[in-house]
Amino acid sequence: MNINKLQGLIDGKKMTKAKVIKATGISRPALDAILEGNDFKVSNLEKIANALNVKVGYFFDEEIAVRTAGRDYVEQGEIVHNGVENNCDGTLVVGDAVLAERVKSLETLIGEKDARIDELKERINELKGK
Repeated sequence: MNINKLQGLIDGKKMTKAKVIKATGISRPALDAILEGNDFKVSNLEKIANALNVKVGYFFDEEIAVRTAGRDYVEQGEIVHNGVENNCDGTLVVGDAVLAERVKSLETLIGEKDARIDELKERINELKGK
């Protein structure tokens, strides 16, 4: 867990520990344990995330997660969903190099399809007698 992200978010929202405790209902020792990087209950972190209006994943340094069917992506620690339901059973971690390779492959396929379309147009014109 990235404690600096948590502390930065609390500071950015100008919240005191007392305000976080009041908003979440967790104890002072529990909040201190989290902020010190000690063991903590996930349920307490969920309460803090809810109180600060972020997803729990915001507090973790993770690769970009892409759900293949739902086309979700992570933007500044929050999952952005485009409204398409995802029924796949996992996530695919995708880095920049993998995305660049996919783009290159798709560009090649598009070029091949464009060439084939041109060939078919020529054939159609030949058959029409032009």
